[in-house]
Amino acid sequence: MADRIGRAAVPALALEEVAAEVFEVAPDRLVGQVVRGVRRGLAVPDLAGSVGLSERQLYRRCLDAFGYGPKMLDRVLRLNVALDRARAGLSFAEVAARTGYADQAHFTREVKALAGVPPRTLLA
Repeated sequence: MADRIGRAAVPALALEEVAAEVFEVAPDRLVGQVVRGVRRGLAVPDLAGSVGLSERQLYRRCLDAFGYGPKMLDRVLRLNVALDRARAGLSFAEVAARTGYADQAHFTREVKALAGVPPRTLLA
């Protein structure tokens, strides 16, 4: 899973720093650990254990920090990487293969589910 997220595609400014700036609070180090764990492909139970929380506590902390749980965070981060690859000129089939989607149809369904429009419309 770590390969499908593509560490090179991650922006230089960490998500926790952006959230801290937007909400004018000190960065939550747990948020950084969660993002790194999601990028490494940890399953939710393993991720919760790695940060010393129950799955329920992890979900609530993610909800506070991102507006959704850790699984949705994984989907959003993966989609961002996929869209960056599509913007770079890769075909949707190649984007799907390199980003860990089962196939182009899976990638298209995921874009529609998260963005509400098909990939071509989103990227236009």
